[in-house]
Amino acid sequence: MENAQVRWRKICCAVDFSDGAGLALELAAALAQVHDADLVVLHAYSHPASQLADLYTVNAREAANIVRRQHDTELERWRQRAEQLGAPRVQAAMMVGKPDQVIVDFAQREGVDLVVMGTHGRTGLKHVLMGSVAEHVVRRAPCPVLTTRAGAAQVSHSAPA
Repeated sequence: MENAQVRWRKICCAVDFSDGAGLALELAAALAQVHDADLVVLHAYSHPASQLADLYTVNAREAANIVRRQHDTELERWRQRAEQLGAPRVQAAMMVGKPDQVIVDFAQREGVDLVVMGTHGRTGLKHVLMGSVAEHVVRRAPCPVLTTRAGAAQVSHSAPA
């Protein structure tokens, strides 16, 4: 593979609105800019009871709609941020389901060349009990997966000379 060049045309940045996802978004936007690639900011979530518990005064359908609107608003902010970071073409997608499975299915169905996502850096018992969405995606994705964690170095947005 001498002189092989990687060319990513479609990059998916999976976000959960955490600090780690923010760094992943910076990295994904920089890569999209360098490769002139499409960037999809994907938010995958399940309906956690903790989010719905605060809304106990409304029925389940109304609660789900409220949560969905909150996620829509936040996802749009992240999509705009990716544009501000220099990604040439940015779309947003939101899906409900088990996040790791949603991300893998999306990457396969949409022909994604690279998934970029943050990790939470769980260790020990927390990791054993909760697992890692990023770890499951890395193991099952149909394409390369680039992970980063909160606290990692900042991303430089300049294209290589």
